[in-house]
Amino acid sequence: MNRADDLIAILRAAASPEHRSGMSRFGIPTERALGIAVPALRKIARETGTDHPLAVALWDTGWHE
Repeated sequence: MNRADDLIAILRAAASPEHRSGMSRFGIPTERALGIAVPALRKIARETGTDHPLAVALWDTGWHE
């Protein structure tokens, strides 16, 4: 597994169907959304740090978060 796959697994573990369904209220298409609360997403981002190649790999996955 590469680092992007590891991070996607972490994001999937933090996902919530309730948050995912609520995203549509903000006009976010939920077909490619995991449904992660913003505070949880920010915590994961702080722990991950900055890494441009990782960001590009995550962007290429097509997931909203």
